[in-house]
Amino acid sequence: MMEYCENCGAKLEDKSRFCPKCGHALAVNADDGRFADKSRIAIVTLVIIIMTLALFIAVPIITDLTAGSQHVFVGTAEFKIPDYFEYDEKASNKTIDERITHKDWRHGDEHIEIAVSQFESGADIDKVLVNLGGYKEEKYNIRGHHYHFQDGEECFAYDAGENRMISIIVSDAKLFDKIEVL
Repeated sequence: MMEYCENCGAKLEDKSRFCPKCGHALAVNADDGRFADKSRIAIVTLVIIIMTLALFIAVPIITDLTAGSQHVFVGTAEFKIPDYFEYDEKASNKTIDERITHKDWRHGDEHIEIAVSQFESGADIDKVLVNLGGYKEEKYNIRGHHYHFQDGEECFAYDAGENRMISIIVSDAKLFDKIEVL
């Protein structure tokens, strides 16, 4: 089928993009496939970009949701903490007092610090907790007193029975829900 330029009326050769007489840009015939490859490449590229962005967003969320846990011991207490935290030997076992066992775990800027304090028989641990400036908190899976420890740190301390007080210090309060006392 012979076509003509809509601008000047000159006869056109098949699959011409411009009129050979006046240079007018011609409408593209969808059946000729000239631009089909370019549009397919653009669509495939867009799909690849969207999928890559989705992976960058989804992988950390999925990793966090499917992360396992590790069993750790601090003094006479056992805990479950997320398995992506690594034991920080340098910060752990500080000599605070011979009655306090202390351990730290880190993951990037996040940290978990657990201390188990052993008191003499008959000690009023609840009074110690109140003196720390804490308040009763029922939000987390660990029940006790919640207070701010240092800049940007949250602490949760409670009477663990047998004259023990357990303090859990974290970089973000959301970590409290990822720690389980066994």
